[in-house]
Amino acid sequence: MIYIWLILLIAVLSYREVLHLIQRGSWNDWDYWNIFWYTDNHSWRKNWDSFHISNGLATLIIFEMIIEYLLQIPIAQYVGEFVQVQLNVLIYWVLWMWFRNIWLHIVFKREPEWKYLVPQFIYNLWR
Repeated sequence: MIYIWLILLIAVLSYREVLHLIQRGSWNDWDYWNIFWYTDNHSWRKNWDSFHISNGLATLIIFEMIIEYLLQIPIAQYVGEFVQVQLNVLIYWVLWMWFRNIWLHIVFKREPEWKYLVPQFIYNLWR
């Protein structure tokens, strides 16, 4: 099963790299299938473009492999093993993306966006 996860990870990371190379102008977009999409940066759907989706998928695959093969952290004894692994993946994915947002939107920015101190799914509940 690890090989299937690795192949999926390679595919997603390759997809991201092609998208990045097209966006910066190194490669031509007409050489590739129309599998990339963009969203308005000012809309509530700004994080649903192909770059964000592929980044999220890559992170999920990495955590799936880490938790399934390395950590084996039990959440509750009565929860099935598959559900337990998926809950761990979800928890680590949320934490990963939260820390990523802190670096992207607070630490690296000249004018920090402090709303990213709170995880976005919690922030969006109060909007």
